[in-house]
Amino acid sequence: MSRLFSSLDARGFHFTYTTRLTLRDPARTADCTLHLLHVLPPDVYADQYELVQRPGFSVTVRGTSDLELPVGAVGSEGSVLLLDVEVEERREAEMELVIDVPLHARYGNPSAADKPELRSVQMDRPVGFWACPSSSESYTRECLQPSHLCSGSGSMNVPHEIAPHIQPDMFTTSSLSIIPHSPSVQASELVIPVGNLTDLAFVDVGTAITMLLCFLYLAVVSVRTARRLYQPPNMLKTE
Repeated sequence: MSRLFSSLDARGFHFTYTTRLTLRDPARTADCTLHLLHVLPPDVYADQYELVQRPGFSVTVRGTSDLELPVGAVGSEGSVLLLDVEVEERREAEMELVIDVPLHARYGNPSAADKPELRSVQMDRPVGFWACPSSSESYTRECLQPSHLCSGSGSMNVPHEIAPHIQPDMFTTSSLSIIPHSPSVQASELVIPVGNLTDLAFVDVGTAITMLLCFLYLAVVSVRTARRLYQPPNMLKTE
């Protein structure tokens, strides 16, 4: 049987969500494809350009994908990652797959508290599932496991854990089997710092001064460069 174990290595605004899949009997899923579904809150986003460079899986991103917006400027629906995980054709008697997904936190809404505040964000654990041809022996053997939740083929038989997050026509010719998590794994918590409203005036003034100084510096450099490039010919001969 298969089993998932997920952990969140959160350090600041850039972190990694790691999922380990243990295959006790890989022959059971020899003709199946492996998928991992991440449902992200609006406070967290995935950089799809970064994900395509990661080996071991291909990914489809749906939902809010703007990389620069703070959490106050995005909707409440969040985003969904669907990973198609590569599994070696030559599978050992027992093997473990490790799927690392890099994620990023958005800047939160400033707080009105007198002291620095930390914001706690709950992240649901990912959902792993097999997609197998309905008539295959692999699907039949995997669904005989008491801890596996299986569905029939067709869009009307998608397990409720993933039904709201995938397109209805994605697995019309396959039957899906949810991979159970380790009992000790619960939802993960991400803690990120947020700004303070009392510092807003200082930030605005500091930003304005910095931009003005940069503008003055560029103006001075531009004038000096223009004078050097467009000097009269007689001045160039004198030099």
